[in-house]
Amino acid sequence: MASALHQLYSDFPLIEDNEFSDFHLDVRRVLPLSRGFRPHAVIRQRGRFETPPFRIDQTAAQFEWALNRCVYSQFFPRLLIHGGVLEQNGEALVIVGESGAGKSTLSAALCLNGWRLLSDELTIISPEDGLLTGLARPVALKNEAIQLISTLSKDAHIGPVSRGTIKGDVAHMRPPPTSVSFVGQPARPACFVSIRYEPDSTLRVHEVPKARAFMDLAQNAALNYRSLGEAGFNTLSRAVDSAICYDIHYSDIHEAIDYFCAGNWKS
Repeated sequence: MASALHQLYSDFPLIEDNEFSDFHLDVRRVLPLSRGFRPHAVIRQRGRFETPPFRIDQTAAQFEWALNRCVYSQFFPRLLIHGGVLEQNGEALVIVGESGAGKSTLSAALCLNGWRLLSDELTIISPEDGLLTGLARPVALKNEAIQLISTLSKDAHIGPVSRGTIKGDVAHMRPPPTSVSFVGQPARPACFVSIRYEPDSTLRVHEVPKARAFMDLAQNAALNYRSLGEAGFNTLSRAVDSAICYDIHYSDIHEAIDYFCAGNWKS
């Protein structure tokens, strides 16, 4: 576990023991009799949750999921959308889609091609000014995407692979140092993209009506959209009104990279 944390978070500053921490997670080894005496572990957030036992060699992936759960389960006075977000020149591209659509894969590919990663998992919008802030945490990759991203760039630093999880084989890519350095720098939402991976298809791009984009994004904001009430509605409305909204279907990651890096998403 210590080795995985060093690989994935080595560019992040360490806080002192007496500084404030948002969450406290305990990773403990257990040996459940019903699992044939194989070494397992659990992760606990004090007073809130405990994960089911998992194999020790899956700890890296389980730790990242536990961190996600910490964020999702707390009241957060900002709108949270389940989607990746990247930035160029102060303008943010938000990537949403169904599970398995390739949000994290495309987020990893773009940040390896000069984009600043805010998150592959969580878009955070401030109700006060409508700007996006990021976490710049490691990017989750599953199954074939692990090999795809590792061969895409020599700058792709992939952590240990957790095999046989409920999501298959899972590994995380270390965020680029520049993304970590500028983690506190906000960005303006400029484009919302709903992506869908379709094998053997060519890249297809369609601008969608803002009303439909709003409804789709509201579903992706189910983490706290309802609890924010009117503030959530107004925050999402302003973000959609100020941005371009697209549906994009693709099969070739290189074709998708070329499209976004050429700036076509701004037109």
